[in-house]
Amino acid sequence: MRVLLVNPPVYDFSCFDFWLKPLGLLYVASYLKENGHDVELFDFMDRHSPHLDRRLKEKDFGTGNFTKTPAKKPPSLRSYDRPYYRYGVPAEKFMERIHKEKYDWFFVTSMMTYWIEGVSEVLNMIEESQQAGKTMLGGNIPKLLPERASALGADCVFYGGEGEIKGFLNGAGINAETDFCLNDLVPMYGLYRENDAAAVITQRGCPFRCSYCAVHKLNPKFAPLKREAVYRTLEYLEGLGVRNITFYDDALLYDRENHFIPIAEEIIRKKHPFTFHYSNGIHSRFIDEKTAQLIGGMNPGIVALSVETASERLMNSIGGKAKRSHVETAVKNLESAGVERGNIYAYMMIGLDEENLDDIILTIDYLKSLEVRILINEFSPVPTTQDYESKRQFLSDPLLTNNSVYTSLFKYDFETVQSIKNMVKRANRENYEKHKRKS
Repeated sequence: MRVLLVNPPVYDFSCFDFWLKPLGLLYVASYLKENGHDVELFDFMDRHSPHLDRRLKEKDFGTGNFTKTPAKKPPSLRSYDRPYYRYGVPAEKFMERIHKEKYDWFFVTSMMTYWIEGVSEVLNMIEESQQAGKTMLGGNIPKLLPERASALGADCVFYGGEGEIKGFLNGAGINAETDFCLNDLVPMYGLYRENDAAAVITQRGCPFRCSYCAVHKLNPKFAPLKREAVYRTLEYLEGLGVRNITFYDDALLYDRENHFIPIAEEIIRKKHPFTFHYSNGIHSRFIDEKTAQLIGGMNPGIVALSVETASERLMNSIGGKAKRSHVETAVKNLESAGVERGNIYAYMMIGLDEENLDDIILTIDYLKSLEVRILINEFSPVPTTQDYESKRQFLSDPLLTNNSVYTSLFKYDFETVQSIKNMVKRANRENYEKHKRKS
């Protein structure tokens, strides 16, 4: 059976390739191949796609801007005064592909729920092409917005978890003899013609239960992968010539003595030629001297810390991930271990119900004093979470949960949010100049 796996384009106000990879889809590709099917990939968000007429300049560590074209704003977003774009490979390139080639199935994935427009576009194009192949929709939207997913027009929608994949595929007429198990698979990055960066996981789920996070809905059980599975994936990626690896884990350093530390020690022993990044935000309180030394020994690139806020008042209210002492110790330990201060990032949140502008200014000033690069994480309520349920009456359209929109529409206003971003840009620029003078 011939299957085309599709990662849809993105409609948004901004989108940057901070190692954005359809990791789940690549595992499914590996599983299908293991069960005897022919698999191909059409990734609209591949910046190195052969379907792009022009490539944008590469940024640090295999990151970069996506190709974009102006897009018409949907009705629910028209009051938001910012340009709207479609990111990714042009639609006509996909139409050319599916008119030229014939497939039995199209597996379409979905990431952010407010990126639903791109998913709808792909499904509509397949229908318009009058292809005989059937469509299957999976990913996050079916799990978080099942009613919306069922209305998108796919022939099959997968709402379940990993343990249900085998039965679901067989029920759809797609032969699957083996059980789906991440420990037995590698994400099939070999489907890319050219690729310098890859995202990997070493565990599924998260042991924590933050009110704004839907990880426990997407992956109910927290389960580390077998170390051998992680090593096998890294060896596979080395064979492909990948140079940059980022960890997608939600709690990479949790139970680090039994998980991250032995994995890191083996990576160092094998002398893999990767630069390792920690883009998903790691917990500062777990970065003791030993852990920092291992991060430093793995050829570190960007190490992002999950800070949320430096306000003690707000921290106590939301149950913050890291106290100031944790952050300061983490930064000190990482720098001592050889991580460049300019490559230590810190995520701060804005838009929380309990916060005020004083909390935000305090956090910016605090992170600036640590000379780390500040990344803004704009709060938006994710469907199925506690924070979403308390605001459901205002969120009839999933596009309103866009993190570029929600804070400006429901917490502050566009001018206030822009002034916060300008403060962060100024702080980062001043710290950059300071690092430059030191070097």
